[in-house]
Amino acid sequence: MSGYKIDNMKIVKLFHNPSAGDQEHTRKELVKLIESAGYKCRYVSVKDDGWKEIEDDVDLVAIAGGDGAVRKVCKEVLKRRLLDRKIPVAVLPFGTANNIGNSLGLMLGHEALVNGWSRACVKGVDVGIIQGHDEESFFLEAVGFGIFPNLINKMKKLDEEPETAEESLKVALEQLCDIADTYEARDCRLVIDGVDHSGKFLLVEVMNMPYLGPNLNLNPVADPGDGELEVIIIPEDQRGRLAGYIKDKLEGKEPEFLFSTLKGRSISISWEGIHAHVDDTIVKEKSHFELKIDTNKGVLDMLIPG
Repeated sequence: MSGYKIDNMKIVKLFHNPSAGDQEHTRKELVKLIESAGYKCRYVSVKDDGWKEIEDDVDLVAIAGGDGAVRKVCKEVLKRRLLDRKIPVAVLPFGTANNIGNSLGLMLGHEALVNGWSRACVKGVDVGIIQGHDEESFFLEAVGFGIFPNLINKMKKLDEEPETAEESLKVALEQLCDIADTYEARDCRLVIDGVDHSGKFLLVEVMNMPYLGPNLNLNPVADPGDGELEVIIIPEDQRGRLAGYIKDKLEGKEPEFLFSTLKGRSISISWEGIHAHVDDTIVKEKSHFELKIDTNKGVLDMLIPG
């Protein structure tokens, strides 16, 4: 991703999810951190009514929360861009998985990130565009079918919610391991830039960023600003390899992800199954999905450590 510097940022609008992660960071602490770095901070909780406003004089949108909060706020930033001007976004990862933060190299500590805003680069991050689905029209991380949406469903139905982010990631990997052993492969018609890659798969993920799910680096070749998407496919005959990869993660190892990765700008998918997701949101279940996915290159300006 190419980037540029910006000068004279003065007013920061802070969007905070107070229930993100282990809930250790308060409004008072966040505002103090930002103001001590020389900015005027306007705070709003994404849990409050009317949180979506971005005033005309705001120089920087900061998001303190997990991947879900980042997506919600970026949706409003993109709307504002269509009407007026581009406003850069800075992410302070406070969630459970923080896949966006991991993907963009933002896991440096919140104090270091805020103090580095004045030296950071603004880089254009791609946004995936979805046609054929009424509920969600764009994505930052991934659109996928098969195993991962099944995992999201199972995590939502747990009898007892994990108390910490670390426990939540461990439970998610355990659930994913069980799913990988038993999930039935599904027929998928997959066309990428006019080339047919159809088959029967356990998993198909159209990804914009490297990380997905419980901090799995499924897309190490990703550049979220190159105007292309990566499509990860895992067929039935690679079930054992997938299960082994997840078990290695459970044991604290960082195994290399060795599955098929295809790159493209325009992707058509017809999936025979009920499990699909857009970022961390489950798509309303139905027996068949037909989606067309494109990429909108560099439309979201994000602060990245220089």
